Amino acid sequence: MRPLALLSCCLLASCVRFGATHSLTCDCPPSGPQLETLTMNAGLAPGIEAYATPRIKPFAWELNKYRGAGIICLQEVWTDEARDAVIAALQLPPENVYYVDTAGRNEEPGKFFCTADEFQGLEQCVESRCLGVPAEDTARCAFSECRWELAKLYWNSKRCINCLLATVGGSLDDVKRSCLNDRGVSRVYGGRNGVILASRWPLRNREYVELPSSAANRVALFARIDLAGYEPLEVACTHISMSADQPPTDPMFRNWTAEKEAQIQIISDKLAERAGTRPALFLGDLNTGPGWNSVVKPTFPDVWSLIVRLGFVSPVTRVWPPICSMCNDNTFRRSSPDHLIDHVLVRDPPGGTDLTPLCAHPIMTEAEWIWGHDKRLVYTNLSDHYGIVVKFSLRNR
Repeated sequence: MRPLALLSCCLLASCVRFGATHSLTCDCPPSGPQLETLTMNAGLAPGIEAYATPRIKPFAWELNKYRGAGIICLQEVWTDEARDAVIAALQLPPENVYYVDTAGRNEEPGKFFCTADEFQGLEQCVESRCLGVPAEDTARCAFSECRWELAKLYWNSKRCINCLLATVGGSLDDVKRSCLNDRGVSRVYGGRNGVILASRWPLRNREYVELPSSAANRVALFARIDLAGYEPLEVACTHISMSADQPPTDPMFRNWTAEKEAQIQIISDKLAERAGTRPALFLGDLNTGPGWNSVVKPTFPDVWSLIVRLGFVSPVTRVWPPICSMCNDNTFRRSSPDHLIDHVLVRDPPGGTDLTPLCAHPIMTEAEWIWGHDKRLVYTNLSDHYGIVVKFSLRNR
């Protein structure tokens, strides 16, 4: 976040919740029982974001500063190496960390593949223009340097282009092994989902739901947290589908809005079933959010409207000046509009424990020097997203 905006947030922020006005600042008062929540898209996505592997250790080291948060929801921890480093950095007992291995699931053999003739033009372009590029960045180079060849594939063989998209993070040889056969591949990162839920307290009654999705396996992780002296709290952690130029590959959905709405509805229904009249928190990269005039641009407003209709409140959307989680002062996002798509949503029925938002602010907003590929120093943010922290006060009504 820009320094002036952060200062203004600390001085001026306010929010409205369930019709009552509450002070919402960047620094929480130290007194009273509090629940700190954190959601962050780690952006550890080889082939999509730069320096994905070199950023693993620096990201994990920085995350270690927040290991005491009450609830943490992480997304785009796509590889096994990244997952292991992140979990080690959290320094939590196994019963306080939850993830699901979906590798290899939901593949559709024979649906997305390339013929040698279809692939030839792109192969020649990559070999000539991406020589010396780190293997994991082959796809990023192709998106930049071989646009004409990719455009031809897009118009002439979406079957092939979908297979290529599913191989992001691999070398040219990896792509050929995966797509130049009659089986092909359809799920990015081998079917991994990249989502981790962690807590300062043990995660009870764990459950997950595989969400209908295109290109990537999407899951929602659920758990109950027992807070001494208060009602148990139900939590969901997820990463909702992003969008792409091509339509969803899942035939159930006519467009990306429909796919996102279906995922949100499934999670909302499961949370309601688990929580009943108790409080529920819904964290993650939801790839949707409201806008504020020319400051923060809306993202999939129809999906956001559904979230509101389902009774969820995002405290960070009530902060003024607006906070973004994908911001144009991030080194990954230069000249892009600001968006707020990472949320800690709360749905707190009347009665029982009251969760009142006290403060909200972004984290990991500063760029750092890290060792990139070939031991070259690069100045970069640790993710293309900023993390969002929201703290709540706890009291029994």
